[in-house]
Amino acid sequence: VLPEEDAVIAALAERLGLRGREAGAALELQRLEDGLEAVRRSLDEAQALEEAEYRLAAAELLARWPMLDDPWHPDHARVLARHRAAILEHLEQSDGYANWLASREDVDRLGARSWELRTRAAPYERLARAVESTRLAARLRARGGEGWATFERILACERGVP
Repeated sequence: VLPEEDAVIAALAERLGLRGREAGAALELQRLEDGLEAVRRSLDEAQALEEAEYRLAAAELLARWPMLDDPWHPDHARVLARHRAAILEHLEQSDGYANWLASREDVDRLGARSWELRTRAAPYERLARAVESTRLAARLRARGGEGWATFERILACERGVP
């Protein structure tokens, strides 16, 4: 009924080791999406912590050099140039800054994990969608009537050359 979807199913089932068990794509997709949801929750928490750590580190720095908060302040460039070494030393010794860097690394790690899971889930999602589309198309074809005729016209239009 849908040769394009049949081709997708054949290729992805082969690639994913699901030939003859194509419906298993939906189960694997659900497993990956569950993992992704857990990573998203952890990422939300890590981003909130990163924001809090940033505010603490910034407050610590700005308590000493408040004009660093405003690059348009007339003394900004002068203070930055004059106190550069002290600012760097402060950052190197600051627990707040170290905590912010660590929390930022956590956010980056979780973000990378999220992308990894999304990338792994994509072919399973496409395979599951193709299986579902062919199942629904077969059901519509079996019912026949105007619904099937309309679907055939849509397919002809999609397959046509502009």
